[in-house]
Amino acid sequence: MLLRIAVLAVALAWPSGTRWTSLQAWPDSWGDSPATSLASPAGLSRLEGPSAEAWWGESDSGGRWTLAAGLPCGKWFFGISGGGATGSEAPDSVLAGVSAAKVLTGDPRGFIRGFFGPSICLGASLEVRSAPGGGGPSFSACSHLQFSVFPTFAVGASLSRIGLSGPGSDSPVFGYGGTYIFNRQLRGHVEYRDHAAGAGAELCIGERLVFSTGTDGHSWSAGLVALLGPFETGYSVIMCDSAAFHGVSVSFSPGEGAGEW
Repeated sequence: MLLRIAVLAVALAWPSGTRWTSLQAWPDSWGDSPATSLASPAGLSRLEGPSAEAWWGESDSGGRWTLAAGLPCGKWFFGISGGGATGSEAPDSVLAGVSAAKVLTGDPRGFIRGFFGPSICLGASLEVRSAPGGGGPSFSACSHLQFSVFPTFAVGASLSRIGLSGPGSDSPVFGYGGTYIFNRQLRGHVEYRDHAAGAGAELCIGERLVFSTGTDGHSWSAGLVALLGPFETGYSVIMCDSAAFHGVSVSFSPGEGAGEW
Protein backbone atom coordinates (compact mmCIF):
# COMPACT_ATOMS: atom_id res chain seq x y z
CA MET A 1 0.00 0.00 0.00
CA LEU A 2 2.82 2.45 0.83
CA LEU A 3 4.41 1.81 -2.56
CA ARG A 4 1.13 2.50 -4.30
CA ILE A 5 0.77 5.76 -2.39
CA ALA A 6 4.31 6.73 -3.39
CA VAL A 7 3.65 6.10 -7.07
CA LEU A 8 0.41 8.09 -6.94
CA ALA A 9 2.11 10.93 -5.09
CA VAL A 10 4.75 11.23 -7.81
CA ALA A 11 2.17 11.13 -10.56
CA LEU A 12 -0.02 13.76 -8.88
CA ALA A 13 2.82 16.31 -8.67
CA TRP A 14 2.06 19.60 -10.42
CA PRO A 15 3.75 18.97 -13.79
CA SER A 16 1.98 16.61 -16.18
CA GLY A 17 2.51 15.05 -19.58
CA THR A 18 4.59 12.19 -20.90
CA ARG A 19 7.96 13.93 -20.49
CA TRP A 20 7.47 14.75 -16.80
CA THR A 21 6.18 11.34 -15.76
CA SER A 22 8.89 9.51 -17.69
CA LEU A 23 11.85 11.71 -16.70
CA GLN A 24 11.05 12.25 -13.01
CA ALA A 25 13.33 15.30 -13.05
CA TRP A 26 11.55 18.49 -11.99
CA PRO A 27 11.37 20.76 -15.07
CA ASP A 28 13.32 23.74 -13.68
CA SER A 29 15.87 23.59 -16.50
CA TRP A 30 14.07 21.76 -19.32
CA GLY A 31 10.38 22.71 -19.01
CA ASP A 32 9.16 24.07 -22.32
CA SER A 33 5.43 23.43 -22.57
CA PRO A 34 2.03 24.41 -21.13
CA ALA A 35 1.93 21.05 -19.31
CA THR A 36 4.82 22.12 -17.05
CA SER A 37 3.96 25.83 -16.88
CA LEU A 38 2.62 25.85 -13.31
CA ALA A 39 5.80 24.23 -11.99
CA SER A 40 8.30 25.94 -14.31
CA PRO A 41 6.57 28.97 -15.82
CA ALA A 42 9.76 30.43 -17.34
CA GLY A 43 9.77 27.42 -19.68
CA LEU A 44 6.88 28.97 -21.60
CA SER A 45 9.51 31.23 -23.18
CA ARG A 46 10.56 28.32 -25.41
CA LEU A 47 7.21 28.13 -27.17
CA GLU A 48 7.44 28.94 -30.88
CA GLY A 49 3.70 29.29 -31.34
CA PRO A 50 0.35 28.44 -29.73
CA SER A 51 0.26 25.03 -28.07
CA ALA A 52 -2.40 22.85 -26.41
CA GLU A 53 -1.97 19.61 -24.45
CA ALA A 54 -4.13 16.97 -22.79
CA TRP A 55 -2.95 14.25 -20.42
CA TRP A 56 -4.54 11.39 -18.49
CA GLY A 57 -2.81 9.12 -15.97
CA GLU A 58 -4.15 6.31 -13.79
CA SER A 59 -3.20 3.54 -11.38
CA ASP A 60 -5.35 1.26 -9.23
CA SER A 61 -5.05 3.90 -6.47
CA GLY A 62 -6.41 6.82 -8.48
CA GLY A 63 -5.89 9.05 -11.47
CA ARG A 64 -5.34 12.53 -12.74
CA TRP A 65 -6.17 14.53 -15.85
CA THR A 66 -4.95 17.91 -17.09
CA LEU A 67 -5.60 20.30 -19.94
CA ALA A 68 -3.15 23.10 -20.72
CA ALA A 69 -2.52 25.74 -23.38
CA GLY A 70 0.15 28.35 -24.05
CA LEU A 71 0.54 31.40 -26.28
CA PRO A 72 3.60 33.55 -27.11
CA CYS A 73 3.13 37.32 -27.44
CA GLY A 74 6.46 38.84 -28.40
CA LYS A 75 8.81 38.54 -25.44
CA TRP A 76 5.87 37.64 -23.18
CA PHE A 77 4.38 34.15 -22.95
CA PHE A 78 1.16 33.09 -21.23
CA GLY A 79 -0.27 29.75 -20.14
CA ILE A 80 -3.42 28.33 -18.58
CA SER A 81 -3.94 24.92 -16.99
CA GLY A 82 -6.72 22.95 -15.37
CA GLY A 83 -7.18 19.44 -14.08
CA GLY A 84 -8.40 17.10 -11.42
CA ALA A 85 -7.43 14.08 -9.34
CA THR A 86 -9.33 11.15 -7.89
CA GLY A 87 -8.36 8.14 -5.87
CA SER A 88 -8.58 6.22 -2.63
CA GLU A 89 -5.38 7.80 -1.28
CA ALA A 90 -6.04 11.28 -2.74
CA PRO A 91 -9.49 12.85 -2.33
CA ASP A 92 -11.27 14.24 -5.37
CA SER A 93 -9.72 17.60 -6.17
CA VAL A 94 -9.78 20.21 -8.90
CA LEU A 95 -7.07 22.72 -9.78
CA ALA A 96 -6.67 25.61 -12.18
CA GLY A 97 -3.82 27.98 -12.80
CA VAL A 98 -2.37 30.75 -14.92
CA SER A 99 1.27 31.41 -15.73
CA ALA A 100 3.40 33.99 -17.50
CA ALA A 101 7.01 34.30 -18.62
CA LYS A 102 9.24 36.98 -20.09
CA VAL A 103 12.55 36.81 -21.94
CA LEU A 104 14.82 39.31 -20.21
CA THR A 105 17.62 38.93 -22.73
CA GLY A 106 18.64 36.65 -25.56
CA ASP A 107 16.63 33.95 -27.32
CA PRO A 108 16.01 30.72 -25.33
CA ARG A 109 15.34 28.70 -28.48
CA GLY A 110 18.73 29.29 -30.11
CA PHE A 111 19.63 29.37 -33.80
CA ILE A 112 20.18 25.59 -34.05
CA ARG A 113 17.00 23.57 -33.58
CA GLY A 114 17.08 21.44 -30.45
CA PHE A 115 19.77 23.50 -28.73
CA PHE A 116 19.60 26.38 -26.25
CA GLY A 117 20.21 30.02 -27.05
CA PRO A 118 22.02 32.36 -24.60
CA SER A 119 19.18 33.80 -22.54
CA ILE A 120 17.72 34.72 -19.18
CA CYS A 121 13.99 34.13 -18.63
CA LEU A 122 11.71 34.76 -15.67
CA GLY A 123 8.30 33.27 -14.96
CA ALA A 124 5.57 33.12 -12.35
CA SER A 125 2.38 31.13 -11.87
CA LEU A 126 -0.70 31.19 -9.65
CA GLU A 127 -2.68 28.07 -8.78
CA VAL A 128 -6.00 27.53 -7.05
CA ARG A 129 -6.88 24.09 -5.74
CA SER A 130 -10.01 22.81 -4.07
CA ALA A 131 -10.92 19.47 -2.52
CA PRO A 132 -14.19 18.20 -1.02
CA GLY A 133 -14.21 18.76 2.73
CA GLY A 134 -11.01 20.79 2.54
CA GLY A 135 -12.49 23.98 3.96
CA GLY A 136 -12.46 25.98 0.74
CA PRO A 137 -9.95 26.65 -2.02
CA SER A 138 -6.25 27.21 -1.43
CA PHE A 139 -4.05 29.56 -3.46
CA SER A 140 -0.32 29.11 -4.10
CA ALA A 141 2.30 30.65 -6.35
CA CYS A 142 5.59 29.76 -8.02
CA SER A 143 8.50 31.92 -9.19
CA HIS A 144 11.03 30.56 -11.66
CA LEU A 145 14.30 31.48 -13.41
CA GLN A 146 15.90 29.78 -16.40
CA PHE A 147 19.42 30.64 -17.56
CA SER A 148 21.56 29.36 -20.41
CA VAL A 149 24.93 30.55 -21.71
CA PHE A 150 26.06 27.64 -23.87
CA PRO A 151 23.89 25.98 -26.55
CA THR A 152 24.27 22.62 -24.81
CA PHE A 153 23.69 23.55 -21.15
CA ALA A 154 20.91 25.24 -19.19
CA VAL A 155 20.10 25.64 -15.50
CA GLY A 156 16.98 26.68 -13.65
CA ALA A 157 15.74 27.38 -10.14
CA SER A 158 12.28 27.80 -8.66
CA LEU A 159 10.51 28.68 -5.43
CA SER A 160 7.21 26.82 -5.48
CA ARG A 161 4.28 26.01 -3.20
CA ILE A 162 4.27 29.58 -1.92
CA GLY A 163 1.07 29.52 0.12
CA LEU A 164 -1.05 32.65 -0.34
CA SER A 165 -4.32 31.71 1.34
CA GLY A 166 -6.54 28.79 2.17
CA PRO A 167 -6.17 25.58 4.18
CA GLY A 168 -3.26 23.21 4.04
CA SER A 169 -0.67 25.69 2.81
CA ASP A 170 2.75 24.04 2.61
CA SER A 171 6.08 25.69 3.29
CA PRO A 172 7.73 27.07 0.14
CA VAL A 173 10.03 24.63 -1.65
CA PHE A 174 13.26 25.67 -3.36
CA GLY A 175 14.53 23.54 -6.23
CA TYR A 176 17.09 23.68 -8.98
CA GLY A 177 18.27 21.58 -11.88
CA GLY A 178 20.40 21.35 -14.99
CA THR A 179 20.09 20.00 -18.52
CA TYR A 180 22.95 18.97 -20.79
CA ILE A 181 22.58 18.24 -24.51
CA PHE A 182 25.19 15.62 -25.44
CA ASN A 183 24.30 15.68 -29.14
CA ARG A 184 21.27 15.95 -31.42
CA GLN A 185 20.03 12.55 -30.17
CA LEU A 186 20.70 12.56 -26.41
CA ARG A 187 19.80 14.90 -23.53
CA GLY A 188 20.30 14.46 -19.78
CA HIS A 189 18.48 16.13 -16.86
CA VAL A 190 19.16 16.32 -13.11
CA GLU A 191 17.31 18.12 -10.33
CA TYR A 192 17.19 18.55 -6.57
CA ARG A 193 14.26 19.85 -4.55
CA ASP A 194 12.61 19.24 -1.21
CA HIS A 195 15.53 17.08 0.01
CA ALA A 196 15.21 14.68 -2.94
CA ALA A 197 16.99 14.25 -6.27
CA GLY A 198 15.92 12.96 -9.65
CA ALA A 199 17.56 12.27 -12.99
CA GLY A 200 16.41 11.40 -16.47
CA ALA A 201 17.49 11.17 -20.10
CA GLU A 202 15.90 11.46 -23.55
CA LEU A 203 17.06 9.64 -26.68
CA CYS A 204 15.83 10.52 -30.16
CA ILE A 205 15.29 7.39 -32.27
CA GLY A 206 15.23 8.29 -35.93
CA GLU A 207 13.22 11.41 -36.71
CA ARG A 208 9.84 10.60 -35.19
CA LEU A 209 10.35 8.79 -31.86
CA VAL A 210 11.79 9.94 -28.54
CA PHE A 211 12.44 7.45 -25.72
CA SER A 212 12.87 8.77 -22.18
CA THR A 213 13.59 7.27 -18.79
CA GLY A 214 14.28 8.48 -15.25
CA THR A 215 14.35 7.72 -11.54
CA ASP A 216 13.93 9.48 -8.21
CA GLY A 217 15.74 6.74 -6.30
CA HIS A 218 12.49 5.03 -5.24
CA SER A 219 10.80 4.31 -8.55
CA TRP A 220 11.69 3.96 -12.23
CA SER A 221 9.90 5.38 -15.24
CA ALA A 222 9.95 5.23 -19.03
CA GLY A 223 8.09 6.86 -21.87
CA LEU A 224 7.81 7.02 -25.64
CA VAL A 225 6.70 10.04 -27.68
CA ALA A 226 5.78 9.99 -31.37
CA LEU A 227 6.38 13.24 -33.32
CA LEU A 228 3.71 13.56 -35.99
CA GLY A 229 4.01 16.99 -37.59
CA PRO A 230 2.10 19.46 -35.40
CA PHE A 231 0.97 16.60 -33.14
CA GLU A 232 2.78 14.71 -30.41
CA THR A 233 1.37 11.65 -28.70
CA GLY A 234 3.00 9.78 -25.86
CA TYR A 235 2.77 6.99 -23.31
CA SER A 236 4.60 6.79 -19.97
CA VAL A 237 4.75 4.50 -16.96
CA ILE A 238 6.11 4.89 -13.42
CA MET A 239 6.92 1.62 -11.66
CA CYS A 240 8.07 0.42 -8.26
CA ASP A 241 7.90 -2.97 -6.55
CA SER A 242 4.14 -3.55 -6.60
CA ALA A 243 2.53 -0.60 -8.34
CA ALA A 244 2.49 1.18 -11.67
CA PHE A 245 1.09 4.46 -12.92
CA HIS A 246 0.26 4.72 -16.63
CA GLY A 247 -0.24 7.93 -18.57
CA VAL A 248 -1.11 9.01 -22.11
CA SER A 249 -0.86 12.46 -23.65
CA VAL A 250 -1.50 14.34 -26.87
CA SER A 251 -0.42 17.84 -27.84
CA PHE A 252 -0.99 20.15 -30.79
CA SER A 253 1.47 22.91 -31.72
CA PRO A 254 0.76 24.48 -35.10
CA GLY A 255 3.68 26.91 -34.80
CA GLU A 256 7.00 26.76 -36.60
CA GLY A 257 9.01 23.65 -35.81
CA ALA A 258 6.12 21.80 -34.18
CA GLY A 259 6.51 18.05 -33.97
CA GLU A 260 10.32 18.11 -34.23
CA TRP A 261 13.04 17.10 -31.72
